[in-house]
Amino acid sequence: MTARKQRSSTPAAAPPRRSGRIRHKTSPYFAAKVARRSSNTQGAVKPVVKVDKGKAAVKVESEDPGEVVRVHGLARQPNFYGLIQELVCPNVFRLLTATCLLNQTKGRAAMPVFWQLLERWPDESALANADLAELTTLLQPLGLHNIRARRLIAMAQTMVQIPYDEANLFKSRDRSAPDTPIGVYPGVGRYAIDSWRIFVCRGGAAVGLHGDVPTSPFDTSARECYKPIKSEVDEKPEWMSVMPLDKELRAYLVWRWAKEGHVWDPHRGVVSALPPE
Repeated sequence: MTARKQRSSTPAAAPPRRSGRIRHKTSPYFAAKVARRSSNTQGAVKPVVKVDKGKAAVKVESEDPGEVVRVHGLARQPNFYGLIQELVCPNVFRLLTATCLLNQTKGRAAMPVFWQLLERWPDESALANADLAELTTLLQPLGLHNIRARRLIAMAQTMVQIPYDEANLFKSRDRSAPDTPIGVYPGVGRYAIDSWRIFVCRGGAAVGLHGDVPTSPFDTSARECYKPIKSEVDEKPEWMSVMPLDKELRAYLVWRWAKEGHVWDPHRGVVSALPPE
């Protein structure tokens, strides 16, 4: 008799795992955006679809200016471009935490985790004593969670030991960045330093902008408007000297320089004045 070959039993294929890099959570700003869209289901303005024949991409634009939302999920306003740095400044701890999460991560993924982190650890003293495993689990959807968790705790501990003081100057690990008060904190690179110079230093780019702006859900009192900070010395605002590498910061400066009536180029700086309207 010929022995029959036994068929090897193969285990059933496991169901595909869904990616956990982007966890759909709700922040105050994403919730407001969804509510606004759902309330405009009837009679809403349809988007205009433009096809660029020279490229394969299709560009979709909205005719409703109220629906213009920036990459960080914040709605643009006349004096608010829509970056998280505008919202959290002048709180340096929040600024550095946000820039750490935004490094190599899109804003729509990082911002919900950012709000959760602040809800659990609202300041540097709380984060300095955070449990590493708990923080790592919170940051897991963003990737690089082990590195980010250790870096954030080290940053908070250093901020407790060396409190932020704008009068201090420390060398940056990035040789292309100037000396700043935040250069001593772990994890602070070119993106964080450029953000500090634009949004915090000497009042930041908010100086000179008037009008209502959004507030952080952790702020107890709303900021009525941006008010210029008077100085005895007529100094050029720091943000006017920044030539950032990040594309979002560059886009912000194009918008901010337009408020001053100038055309700004990311490689050449101010190139011309805007034509009169």
